Amino acid sequence: MTFTYILNSIFMIIIFGILMIKVKKDIKVQESRSIAIRFIFLEIMYVILDALFVAMFLGLQKHVGVRLFAAIVFLFYVCYVLVPFYWYRFLRSFMRLGLDKKKECAINLLVIVLLALIVVSLPTGIVYKITDKGEYIRGNHFQLFAILNIGYYLLSFIRAMAVYRNKLTEQPRFLLETWIFSAVPLFGILVNTFVIPAEVVMPFQPLCLLLATLLVYFFMMERERYEMDEEHNRRLMDALEKQREATKEAQSAGEVKMRFLANMSHDIRTPMNAIIGYTELLERRSNLDEVGCNYVSKIKSSSEFLLSLINNVLEISKIDSDQEILDEVPLRPEELAKELVATFEGETQQRNIDFRLYSNISTPCIYADKVKIRQIFLNLLSNACKYTPDGGKITLTVNERDCGKRGYTEIVSVIEDTGIGMSEEFQKVMFSQFTREKDSLGNEIKGTGLGLSIVKKLVDFMGGTIEVESETGKGTKFTITMVHRIARELVKNQNQESTDSCEKLKGERILLAEDNDLNAEIATEILSEYGMEIDRAVDGVECVDMLCKSAPGYYDLILMDVQMPNLNGYDATRKIRRIDDENLRNIPIVAMTANAFEEDKQEALKAGMNAHVAKPIDVPKLLKVMAEVQGK
Repeated sequence: MTFTYILNSIFMIIIFGILMIKVKKDIKVQESRSIAIRFIFLEIMYVILDALFVAMFLGLQKHVGVRLFAAIVFLFYVCYVLVPFYWYRFLRSFMRLGLDKKKECAINLLVIVLLALIVVSLPTGIVYKITDKGEYIRGNHFQLFAILNIGYYLLSFIRAMAVYRNKLTEQPRFLLETWIFSAVPLFGILVNTFVIPAEVVMPFQPLCLLLATLLVYFFMMERERYEMDEEHNRRLMDALEKQREATKEAQSAGEVKMRFLANMSHDIRTPMNAIIGYTELLERRSNLDEVGCNYVSKIKSSSEFLLSLINNVLEISKIDSDQEILDEVPLRPEELAKELVATFEGETQQRNIDFRLYSNISTPCIYADKVKIRQIFLNLLSNACKYTPDGGKITLTVNERDCGKRGYTEIVSVIEDTGIGMSEEFQKVMFSQFTREKDSLGNEIKGTGLGLSIVKKLVDFMGGTIEVESETGKGTKFTITMVHRIARELVKNQNQESTDSCEKLKGERILLAEDNDLNAEIATEILSEYGMEIDRAVDGVECVDMLCKSAPGYYDLILMDVQMPNLNGYDATRKIRRIDDENLRNIPIVAMTANAFEEDKQEALKAGMNAHVAKPIDVPKLLKVMAEVQGK
């Protein structure tokens, strides 16, 4: 029997040792790992002392001596007291339950009493005694000692039941598990103390402790995985929340930026309209001397540069804020190429620049966003003209090749010049905003620094590619490759320019709603020169009133500003569209405003206007739009 008991004890010690290694390796929470290791170490000591105690109790003490037997029994009883005490502390740690100092002192008092009883038992034998012959005998107060020692197991069980009932922790899924494994050692000590006779040697209590410890280990692992998942989910949710907040802040910042740009655009375009308008009127005067013409030319050039800067900033803002949309319409690529060449024909001829177009396109019609395509090539060709010296050469080559996708074609456009070229350093940052090349003297070359950035963003937006080859002093070569859907037939363009728009608008009476005196004077002067009669309203209220008092057909068209006092252009238009008289109600209305954003255009159309023209006024464009909305 002794041999079997010792074998069982060795087996339990090995299991406890493996558990200690696993706990040290697998349990990440420092407090739980520390107290679990101490508890398992005590259990190992308890099993060792229990095996020695049983072996000596069954006769081995005769060979080792009474004193050694007494020492082993004393140490066994100490472990016998400390194991349930640490079990209670371990269980509280598992349940994440704190303990105030007063309660902790009361709980610690019991273990002090039990240890005191063991010490007092050495001379008195009240709990146990070892006779001179080495016999072990339970004392008169052993039952009291055993009941008190059960207290920590019982307290653990009651505490687990209370927690389970009241759900005091944040993780209720582990409450039932705590209640189950806290009952195992309590059951073991009760059976060992009150059921199994004293003369029967059976390691029932150590086995129950081993089973409870195994259950605790597996539950601890499960709990740690659960807590790690919870922590991961919490961090993920925090990251998502931060991302949402960052997105909101970015959107808010974007909205603030767009509002700022919209306001600045309006405020800058209003005086720009006056500068460009009066410059154009001055340019038409025949009594200016050579110096005056030179001044007017420089004013016009500077104002056009400033307007280009404003437009470029707005374009960059629209692209960066994802407000850009693709508006693909059928167009003839060869005709578009010829239009682009014609745009720069006057300047290149004047500067003796050899500007040639080479086109090899078999597809007559494709779908493309004409406005964006024009903007890309106008920027690149403008740079080519600007940076190519007089007598230089510029070529625009447009070729078509099979893209391997049915119903689509690939257009490869090459713009090559013999201009000043670009350094390798600048080519690395050429598509960045507000970046300009420096000349041989270290001076920045004139320009906004936005043109190439816009080109790159628009090419990327349309799914194309742009490649650059350049060398300082030898010129630059841009290659733009885009895939387009083939159009079966070209839809008739209702917005194409008419060369005789001016003739068709002669004699028309225009109602101009404009609160700014300078803008009103410029519009009146320019339109009057084209044979139109202008009546002005200073705000929306006066505009609606003048129209209502007029005879049907008296006014042919309304040019409506948007930002006006008393009644803005949108509300004035809505009132007009509700007039009972059909002829007055359906009069063409064109927004002529410094509000130049796409949403401003959409707001104008939503209010009932027929078209939108941004200030500063491009006269040919304005005349074209005025003719179009009247069906001329």
